[in-house]
Amino acid sequence: MDTDYSKYLGFLMGVAFRGLKKKADQALAPFDLTAPQWGVLARLYEEDGLAVGEIAGRIQTEVPTITRIVDLLEGKGFVSKKHSMKDRRSVQVFLTQKGMTIETVLRDEITKVIEIALKGFETHEVDRLKRDLARITKNLMADKPEKQDEVSPD
Repeated sequence: MDTDYSKYLGFLMGVAFRGLKKKADQALAPFDLTAPQWGVLARLYEEDGLAVGEIAGRIQTEVPTITRIVDLLEGKGFVSKKHSMKDRRSVQVFLTQKGMTIETVLRDEITKVIEIALKGFETHEVDRLKRDLARITKNLMADKPEKQDEVSPD
């Protein structure tokens, strides 16, 4: 059995993710933002007024985590929260003027990070990588763990 874990796909994907996140955090630091905060803003740039739960679903992150990020973004003046008119239990998130006006600058910064990460890749390789990562994500999302109704004693 090969015990060089640095060759394993999961390990390599984790290292790549952490490297990408670190570079994104560095690029966003001058704007008092982090990569996870950018992720929320990016979803709102696609569709403003999303519910916290919808943002969580699109990012594949737990609702409490997104709630904390939204609270931080609100405190920094990038977003505002409003209770949904359809369901008062649901909170919708909207970009503020500050959040809207910084979009282009943030996209440019993130584009630079992606260009660093993909240096030397041909267009068809990038397209293939995107397809493969989307396929891995779809597979993982479809594989729901079985519920255990009873906990067996040890």
